[in-house]
Formats: sequence, structure tokens, C-alpha cells
Amino acid sequence: MKFITLNNGYKMPQFGLGTFLVESGEVAYNTVKYALEIGYRAIDTAQMYKNEASVGRAIKDSNIPRNEIYITTKQARTGDINYMQNHAIIIQRACFAVQSLS
Repeated sequence: MKFITLNNGYKMPQFGLGTFLVESGEVAYNTVKYALEIGYRAIDTAQMYKNEASVGRAIKDSNIPRNEIYITTKQARTGDINYMQNHAIIIQRACFAVQSLS
């Protein structure tokens, strides 16, 4: 597997699994679990995909050490609110994403 070294020194796989349009529940769980079994180590999800919990469960059940899997997720825009309100909402959503993916 080829990797890209990020500015912070972490290595990220060049190729990964995207979960856009992958249905939450068993479909997302089985898709991610199989991808990990065949060697994928980068998984991309997002709040708007509504499958973070299923993705997280598959990652956990894979028994692959967490430091060997690179996970990305994204948060939806919060609309026309000021920076501090937006910042607080993003922090709250990020905590929820981490909890869902744990």
C-alpha cells in the first residue's frame, strides 16, 4: 500500500473506501468490515451520510489496531451564524462523530 506523509508526519494511505451513499446499518457495517479484511486502511465518512455509527462498529469489530486505520469525517455547514456559535456547534458535532466512530 502506498502512503502520503502529511505535514504533521502522519502517513495516510493513498487509497481508501468512501462511504457516500452506503446505507447505514448492516450494509455500511458489512461494506467497511469487508474493506478492512481485504486491506483497506483509509475510511471516509461524513455526518450527512448518516452511517458513522455503522462505520465505527465495523472498525471496532475488525480488531485492527486503531492506529493502523485512517478515518476522515466531515461536518455539515451550520448556516448563517456567527463564528463563535459555529465553532461551538462544530466542536459538539466533532465530539459526537468521535463517539459514533469509537
